[in-house]
Amino acid sequence: MIDMHTHHHWVVLLILIAVIGGGGIVLAVQAFSNQNAPAGISGGAASLQMTGSMSDNSVLVTTETFENGTRYEKNGLVITVLQGNYREMGRQYGALYRNELTQIDTIMKTQFVSTPGITVAGMEQKGSNIFDAYPQRYKEIMYGMAETSNLSLADLQMINAMELYIPSVATGWTGCSGIAVWGPYTSDGKLVFGRNYDYSPVMTNYTTVTVWNPDDGSIPFANIGYTGLVYVTTGINEDKQFLELNMGASSGGSFRRTDRAIGVISLFSVLQDAATPDQMNYRLRSVTTDTAYVINTASPEGAYSYEWTTWNIVRRAPDRDGVVVGTNHFVDPSWGLTPPQPLSLYDNLSGESGWRRENLLMFADQNKGSITPAKVMNVMSTPLEEGGVFLAPDTTSYQIVAVPADLRIWVRVPQRLDWTQIDLQPLFEGASGN
Repeated sequence: MIDMHTHHHWVVLLILIAVIGGGGIVLAVQAFSNQNAPAGISGGAASLQMTGSMSDNSVLVTTETFENGTRYEKNGLVITVLQGNYREMGRQYGALYRNELTQIDTIMKTQFVSTPGITVAGMEQKGSNIFDAYPQRYKEIMYGMAETSNLSLADLQMINAMELYIPSVATGWTGCSGIAVWGPYTSDGKLVFGRNYDYSPVMTNYTTVTVWNPDDGSIPFANIGYTGLVYVTTGINEDKQFLELNMGASSGGSFRRTDRAIGVISLFSVLQDAATPDQMNYRLRSVTTDTAYVINTASPEGAYSYEWTTWNIVRRAPDRDGVVVGTNHFVDPSWGLTPPQPLSLYDNLSGESGWRRENLLMFADQNKGSITPAKVMNVMSTPLEEGGVFLAPDTTSYQIVAVPADLRIWVRVPQRLDWTQIDLQPLFEGASGN
């Protein structure tokens, strides 16, 4: 999730209008085929058996391969595994996601532009500006995508800027919620993380899991998000380090530093370089951001919430001995900020961040000692007004529950995909399972 200052709950804080109107985008679910695919793509119906407790949800079906990359599907969720150097992984990405990328390109050029102020030229320029600040290895990914996707580099740069425009073309709020519980709060002591990505349903048909296995010695990781976005908003690496990002503009300011690379590309490198919680801490303190975020991190050992601005980063202590909750406002007392009170006008204008936080803390307290992944899935899917954090009907985009110790995630896309289990260990090249 990257900020363009069009998030309507930040706008209303400044000029007190309720929401930004926008033309809702209706996306057709289309079948994908190999027609006109780049040379080297092949289809198939092979399957990869996955371990796990959900016997009716344990097989990935191989649908395409390209060079050293493989595309799987499960319950309609696309999982793509890439291997090699960055150019090679980009080529695999462009070939295996070619249909989705083409559809997104068409949507942006025909439907996004129906919103006043949005033009193809403007989106291409924004995408180019973002790309110019990228580290060279991540540029190589997009160069590779341009070789196999049948789209130009300019098209792909525009797609990579997609999330800047979603708040303008969508209705509803934007936000995000995260909770980690472990130790005395879970039934078996293992850490369970729940995450809702609240960014409207506009592009949720393109929610995918991409597994990156670079050959440069960095740590393989899985990235969950929209197709075409070469950065990280939610991910977990082979060494069981998880992170997710929430907007933090209500506390850290809605301005954006245009002289820096976007913060979400920094998280790509953080996941590649952090094998322990301490290394995660070092890496997050060593990179900069272009705008304010709340970064929630987790590992088998525990969790932290980082409150990240363009001038500082604060690692906040857990809320309980075994609980971390992070939504969209800063909580650490060192900021000297008054948190939004649930149901207050300030909280309403900031996407009910305080209300969501209190609901998650109440859930943890009421279920202490018995929390399981299924219970976390339930609270993340329960409407805000009923004690959960699900923002219905037009805000929650996709949901993730993760157990880092098991390298296992579940993904849900409301009204499209029910909770679907993915065991990541077999998808990481040379995963040891330790």
